[in-house]
Amino acid sequence: MGSSKSYETLKRQWLLLNRMPHRGRKGTKYFQQALGEMGLDVSLRTIQRDLKELSRQFPLVSDDERISGWKWAEDAAVFDIPGMDPHAALAFKMIDLHLGWMNRQHYRQILN
Repeated sequence: MGSSKSYETLKRQWLLLNRMPHRGRKGTKYFQQALGEMGLDVSLRTIQRDLKELSRQFPLVSDDERISGWKWAEDAAVFDIPGMDPHAALAFKMIDLHLGWMNRQHYRQILN
């Protein structure tokens, strides 16, 4: 099973994606406060690294200012999976990591 640190990273990044606005931009301070309200004490630098990492995998855009504002790209699909909490997200990540050698289409059929 993955380490506690991997779980915390996944949980934090999942929460960042769920707080990402489609309109207007939000800065790292906003995300730090939002995570803090959920009981996660995270440095601004960690949030910056997470957002940069997430932007390589998801259609996120920043204004590239010193204090970046972030949002979903204009053409991004809505990121919303009702009922998906960080624990379920971790389960799907583990499935991807451990069954990645299988044809992804095959195990999607198994899950459906």
